[in-house]
Amino acid sequence: MKLYSELWASMDLDPPKVVNLTIPNGSEVRSEISWVAHHPAVQMAWMKAKNTLIASIVTACAICTHFTLWFFNFSTRRGRDILTERHERGALLIPAEELASEVGRNNTKNSRSIAPKLPCSSNRTRSLRCLSKSVSGEGIG
Repeated sequence: MKLYSELWASMDLDPPKVVNLTIPNGSEVRSEISWVAHHPAVQMAWMKAKNTLIASIVTACAICTHFTLWFFNFSTRRGRDILTERHERGALLIPAEELASEVGRNNTKNSRSIAPKLPCSSNRTRSLRCLSKSVSGEGIG
């Protein structure tokens, strides 16, 4: 009711408007809207609402901070463990020579599809040389 009263006053609506204010004991008090914010029952309710809101924010921050820090640490450790496990599993699945030949074959295939799009030259052979230099770092700079 206090917020309603303050909103009413800030919009410069009819200040002497009479409203029925129901107080905690169940009775109704007829008063002007501008006076509602100053009624003792409304002030007490407003104070309780503010205190409850502040207490809930502090409690939520205290609880959520601990859980957030725990989850951050847990997820960091778990992510590191997963990456280590995948690396070890991947290293065990394929011998190094076979992996190197597969990577080389894939790079050759991709370089042939990328080479015509490079701005180095329209000649395909020169484009492949340009690509290999840019990949190795010789042609940069």
